[in-house]
Amino acid sequence: RYRADLDRPKDLSRPVRPGEESLAFSLPGPREAPVHLGSFVGDVREGGSVNCTALQLHPHGDGTHTECVGHVLEERVFVAELLPPALMPCLVVTAAPTRLEEAGEAYEGTHAPNDLVITARVLKAALSALESAPRPAAVVVRTGSGVERFGGTNPPYFTPDAISALTARGTAHVLTDLPSLDREDDGGALCSHRRLWGLRPGQRALFGQAPSRRTVTELCQIPN
Repeated sequence: RYRADLDRPKDLSRPVRPGEESLAFSLPGPREAPVHLGSFVGDVREGGSVNCTALQLHPHGDGTHTECVGHVLEERVFVAELLPPALMPCLVVTAAPTRLEEAGEAYEGTHAPNDLVITARVLKAALSALESAPRPAAVVVRTGSGVERFGGTNPPYFTPDAISALTARGTAHVLTDLPSLDREDDGGALCSHRRLWGLRPGQRALFGQAPSRRTVTELCQIPN
């Protein structure tokens, strides 16, 4: 049984702020501009009757976003078709990154020995402290990096074994304060994303199989 105060939620999202720099992957930052269409001007400050704004967004770098298996497939699979129930229990764990050369776990994509990674060992240790708790479908992994903008910094990422440690518990929805499950530049392997969605290395099509319903939400802002 759970008790929830729905008037006091914890907002884990980072807002998208047009005009500011992107948060990750050195993508262009979000932009907004009033619509100009003939004599119509979509800005009351410019004499228009209403505010009508055109937005340019790059979700993977501009703010908190949720991905589904369509992120890595030729087929167009949309996260809106796979969203979980509006409310579900989740566990929140804190996991400190470890140097890859000391982790004892492999990463199939481009990597370096001094990369910082979230490992299966660290996650299992964090989750074992909550072994008496239920095993809900959602797990929030907080690294406490405190970084505001990740672009060009090679931030920490998850090993595929770390993802397997979560899915083995029945985790279907992973949320993290990191910009990606995978290395900022791993040569396009995205091996931890593919592990989450049950895809083979390099797999780009479903070949008639039903898409995984697992999701990952990245660039969260997770309070202590």
